Amino acid sequence: MLMNNRKRDILYMFIATVPLSAVLAAILIICEQGAKLYMALLPQLGMCGIIGIMLMQEKYIEKQNEIYRNRLDAEMRQQVLENYESDGYRNINADNMSDDLKMIFRRSIAPFFFIYGIGASLLLMFLIYLVSSLSARKDIMTVFTIGGTAIVAFGCFALGIYQFTGGTVSYFLNKEKTNLDMIERSYMGGSMICGWLSGINIGIDHCVIYDSTSVSTVKNEDILHVNINKRITKKRDRSGFVVKDKKDISAQLVMRNKDNTYNINVTELQLEFLCDEFMRRGIKIIKNY
Repeated sequence: MLMNNRKRDILYMFIATVPLSAVLAAILIICEQGAKLYMALLPQLGMCGIIGIMLMQEKYIEKQNEIYRNRLDAEMRQQVLENYESDGYRNINADNMSDDLKMIFRRSIAPFFFIYGIGASLLLMFLIYLVSSLSARKDIMTVFTIGGTAIVAFGCFALGIYQFTGGTVSYFLNKEKTNLDMIERSYMGGSMICGWLSGINIGIDHCVIYDSTSVSTVKNEDILHVNINKRITKKRDRSGFVVKDKKDISAQLVMRNKDNTYNINVTELQLEFLCDEFMRRGIKIIKNY
């Protein structure tokens, strides 16, 4: 079905160039350049070039995905051994769990919100410029657009400041104050793996998990199993060509007698380290690939 839709859309793309060719042909005839009528086919030749480029791009993406799918476990294990020191675990350099978590949020999470806040602020200034200097329409949609952008910018900066000052970590410490000594002892003796805006410390008897807005902890004995996900999601344009893909490499902690789960997004190499740590603690690993 997808291939049929692609053929139909490609045909429509060529049909759409016919009026342009007709205009070019008319111009050449009016200018008495009948010998150059072949130039009226330039739109079709250009469309062929565009389709050729899209096909090559799709072929390249498919080839890379095939390499990714067929990568042998032995090859990944070799990479784990070679990169154990440099790309494995994050060293815990702080004197306690609180300082270490706050350092992570200051260096990894807060800048993310600040960057989005700067982007939203630039967009806000551009919108204000359009309204004030170019006499754009000042209707209700303009007001909502500017107001919404201002709220997003303010919210991003507020979250960035909150994370930079350790607000999320302080909330977590206060919530777990009754078991804090045990959690901290487990944390300081554990292995820290930091991914994109999320990470996990796999400790002696507790796991401490963080993402961009929260920190939580679970007992190792309460983890039923860990789902290991390696998915490739393809994005196609209207003509059915693959224009890019998205790799979902993550671990999902499934808890006993609880509906909630915890997701950690990591690199493929970090995923191998994470599996090693969980298996070392007797936790079942389920690979969904």
